[in-house]
Amino acid sequence: MSFASKIDLDTAFVPVGTPMFTDLIATLKNDQSLKPTRRRDMISGLRRVAKAIGRAPQDVPCHGRWLQPRLAKIAPAAVKLSPKT
Repeated sequence: MSFASKIDLDTAFVPVGTPMFTDLIATLKNDQSLKPTRRRDMISGLRRVAKAIGRAPQDVPCHGRWLQPRLAKIAPAAVKLSPKT
């Protein structure tokens, strides 16, 4: 008898080894070439995107083709984004 591993169909087509938002956040925290304000804003943006699509940052791959259709479904007003944001 063989056992099949459980596959998350939502990320099945994301290439293996693709970093997740938490990896990018960790990289940004250690990047001393960025001004503190810029670093803070970029990290905040990643967390806000993760929240908007209803996932934790560790569950969001840094993969444009994965992110694009999910972001397209979000109405900015629904997640309380102002024009400035």
